[in-house]
Amino acid sequence: MDQQTLQNFQSQLNNVTSVLIATRPNPTFDAVASMTSLVLSLEKMQKKVTLFCPTPTIVEFANLVAINRVKDQVGNKNLVVTLKGYAKSGVDKVSYNVEGEDFHLVLQPKQGSPLFDKNNIIYTYSGADAELVILVDVQNLEQLGDFYQKEKEFLTRVPIANIDASNSNGNFSQYNLTNPAASSCTEITGYLLQYLKYQVDSDIATNIFYGLMMATKNLSGPKVRAETYELVGMMMRMGARRVQVMQFLGQNVLQGQQIAQPIVQVAQQSTINPPSSPTNVGVPVGAQPPADWTQPKIYKGGSLI
Repeated sequence: MDQQTLQNFQSQLNNVTSVLIATRPNPTFDAVASMTSLVLSLEKMQKKVTLFCPTPTIVEFANLVAINRVKDQVGNKNLVVTLKGYAKSGVDKVSYNVEGEDFHLVLQPKQGSPLFDKNNIIYTYSGADAELVILVDVQNLEQLGDFYQKEKEFLTRVPIANIDASNSNGNFSQYNLTNPAASSCTEITGYLLQYLKYQVDSDIATNIFYGLMMATKNLSGPKVRAETYELVGMMMRMGARRVQVMQFLGQNVLQGQQIAQPIVQVAQQSTINPPSSPTNVGVPVGAQPPADWTQPKIYKGGSLI
């Protein structure tokens, strides 16, 4: 991503109050860690944030702070009535009338078409509402599945930012915060928060630490780079609960045995230890860190790599 994209995204984000953060069905740990880190940070900036995933979250994600905020349904402004099995050619006229407090929707079939069967009527809701959408680990809009089909008008009208580290990303949004060289979406998110100068507390640092370690299989993956290690160091200095994360990594999740039961109850994490002051963490080799990097808990300056 280029500097102009970052500046434009920052300006857009500063001028909105409501944000929808979404990912595709059956998300990766990396995507959910990135989403939950974003919601915690954006809410510190007084943003109203909704987290959305089309499929229920699983037990593997339970240690992430704010995981209980992820919804598998979003948008209920519009009632959608679906006539299953009826194409447009079978409907002759749609009208309505009002009698007192009652609203009547009238559908008239074309002559010769079968009559409507009330057992084939499906009622659903649509109408997501936000001033900005941030998609995480989504290579194209079609990957959103039914949500994309229901919310095409909304997704066309509202500006979209796209956080992704995949080589196959289509760069389809107004703000493509993508980098195929990055180890993960969580890495991009971590450096994005640095660029925005948003506050990072122990909970956010822990979520980012979780995402980095899971996405890279304990820093052993092929996309691990110097910037990945630098971000890990920054998160530890900002209070990431390393022991908790490493105990989780010691389980059999890293061997590819994912736990697929839906979450029943999630215990919210809390900040335990205040972070120590960072020094030269996350600064490119040969560069001198800014003086204000000695201040705890706040990203200052820098750029996405």
